Amino acid sequence: MNVPPLARFLLLGFLLAGEVRAEMRTFTDRQGRTVQAEKVSVANGNAVLRLANGSTITVPVVNFSVADQAWLHEPDATVPAAPASTPVAPAGAPVTWDYDAKPHGVAGTTTARFRVWIPDAQKPVRGMIVLVPGSNGDGRRDVEARDWQQLGTELGFGLIACNFVGDSYCYAAQGSGKTLVKALEEFAKAQNRPEIAKAPLLLWGHSAGGQFNYNFACWKPERTIAFIVNEGGFFYDTPASPQTRATPAILFAGEKDTAERIQNITNLFQGGRARGALWAFCLEKGLGHAVGRSKEVAQQFFRAVVPARLPAGGLDASMSLKHLALADGLLAAAGSEAVPAADFKGTARTASWLPDAATAEKWKAVQ
Repeated sequence: MNVPPLARFLLLGFLLAGEVRAEMRTFTDRQGRTVQAEKVSVANGNAVLRLANGSTITVPVVNFSVADQAWLHEPDATVPAAPASTPVAPAGAPVTWDYDAKPHGVAGTTTARFRVWIPDAQKPVRGMIVLVPGSNGDGRRDVEARDWQQLGTELGFGLIACNFVGDSYCYAAQGSGKTLVKALEEFAKAQNRPEIAKAPLLLWGHSAGGQFNYNFACWKPERTIAFIVNEGGFFYDTPASPQTRATPAILFAGEKDTAERIQNITNLFQGGRARGALWAFCLEKGLGHAVGRSKEVAQQFFRAVVPARLPAGGLDASMSLKHLALADGLLAAAGSEAVPAADFKGTARTASWLPDAATAEKWKAVQ
């Protein structure tokens, strides 16, 4: 049966095929499900187990039975022993989880790995911030960045950082988007956090990561709160639907990046705004093909759009993201002061749409 190791761990009564080695033992989770494995290490609240077939899985210690938690924290473990009476992580403790996925349907994509960070082990999240690096980059350590963790905690969001390797993963509809969704679903199962399986998303990325974000927003606009296009190269072959154009976005380019990238992002912005897209364009002065100050602008942008689009209690099966209109934000010409859309005197179809004054101030400062 072709089932990923973590999923095998979660199947009730699953028994591994093959000879069980003497150092293996039967582990039981809090729902009574079992797996035979060898303990490799325990660190940062996670246990690494080696299965009979030689592969390893990483499982949060709090997922195990009380007895197994006590055994895992014996003196050879690398973290202090936890009281046997503590079956779950304390309130306020963050959770970090790694997942190696099988890429879905994307020819040439060889790797899809993810790292999830949740600010509180016991508090439901309202959404997830997706972090996607440049071409074939390993962005998983981005969940350790203090600024992203602070923003996640402030908004009540988790983080999921990506490592895609291949030549076509930017096209989310061809399988990489499904792979990301699958990673969220697997984490939701592993942590018994059903809200994460359907969580709405904020998409941040640079270069190829920005291309992935745009394509994901085209593929799943109903799940995208807002997205960032940041110096990517190709966008013209994926048209934006009216729902995607209604999804707030900032499109960044570097003043000293290649003329092709700048022109492609400019064309994407102009085509979207001509059709009423709630998008802004930012040409960062003096910047080549780098992140620059786009992250600080994007983080303020996310602070503004989350309360504007996400109901106070989060989403459930009967709710959807709030629809925003042009009049709900500000308009500004490049590098100029932003004013309420109703008061803008220039050509609205070429002006940037921004959700609030704080975002507009940071946007203007980097141009």
